[in-house]
Amino acid sequence: MYAQCPHCQTLFRLSRGQLTAADAKVRCGQCFTVFNALENLRVLSDEEEATLASGKTLEYKTMDTNVDTKKKGIPEILERDLDNLKTPVVKVSRYSRRETLIYFFGSLFLLMMIGLQIIYHQRARLIQYPEIRPLILTLCDALNCSLPSLNDTDQIELLSRQLYTHPNVAGALMIRASMVNSAPFSQPYPLLELSLSDEQGHIVAMRRFKPDEYLASSEDPLAMMSPGSPVAINLEIADPGENALAYEFDFL
Repeated sequence: MYAQCPHCQTLFRLSRGQLTAADAKVRCGQCFTVFNALENLRVLSDEEEATLASGKTLEYKTMDTNVDTKKKGIPEILERDLDNLKTPVVKVSRYSRRETLIYFFGSLFLLMMIGLQIIYHQRARLIQYPEIRPLILTLCDALNCSLPSLNDTDQIELLSRQLYTHPNVAGALMIRASMVNSAPFSQPYPLLELSLSDEQGHIVAMRRFKPDEYLASSEDPLAMMSPGSPVAINLEIADPGENALAYEFDFL
């Protein structure tokens, strides 16, 4: 059974299986034209029939029935190149175990150095957190770096207070109180704010006292408050009048 390419007139011999495959669509191996073999079947001429009868073999081309219509008109050498592109070649870099360990520990060292630099430059803020304060103190001790004084007035508690008329000065009041540093670290003496208010809670007088104004003469105002040690407060103020019925301390 024979089919002839309608484009280049090349004659091809087909088997029955080739003819029924792919809906009889075939591709010419000469000019790559895709055509329907059933519609282009060829009846041999007398000369061709005589050639076959004499025992000679007609020259023919083999028909390619594996048709990919997307490749119509593409030479076979290019089709092979396109097929090779379907499976990309991925080159995987292989490192030895020793090189992998070097890269790992090198990256770990760089991360540690970055972390230490952040801690060093932010030490004034980080030292306020009790969880990491020991680490900051240890690092600064090893690096011989300075640290700001810790200051947390919320942990300074008022233990006692007493207000009464000054026994020796007319129109004056005396205040005796005590405070304690409840923090686990020493901190500077705070600024003390005293406010006096009337019956409705309105402030009628307020003043702030520095450490050297409320500490006893034997105490150093530039020293640090040790944790858990009570500190005496002594104040002498002018009497704001009968409207001052309540007073309050605040540490700043």
